[in-house]
Amino acid sequence: MSLKEHIEECAFESGVDLEVSNSNEENIEYKDHVIEVWYDENSNSPLAWNAFIKGFGTYSEYGRERVIHVAKRKIDGLC
Repeated sequence: MSLKEHIEECAFESGVDLEVSNSNEENIEYKDHVIEVWYDENSNSPLAWNAFIKGFGTYSEYGRERVIHVAKRKIDGLC
């Protein structure tokens, strides 16, 4: 089994969709947290911008700056 086949098998068994297309991926550090920001190319929603913060979860918004703002407010405990 090739490495590529092994990765695909592991992804399949874990429920990870390798076909998901994201762009504008970026990591932002804020108050000892890393905010992972990306645009979901396959989204059918106007809320295609996403941010993930370990310990807080994933958030979706209509714009890059908006999702970063919401993520920072979550870290600050404001929402």
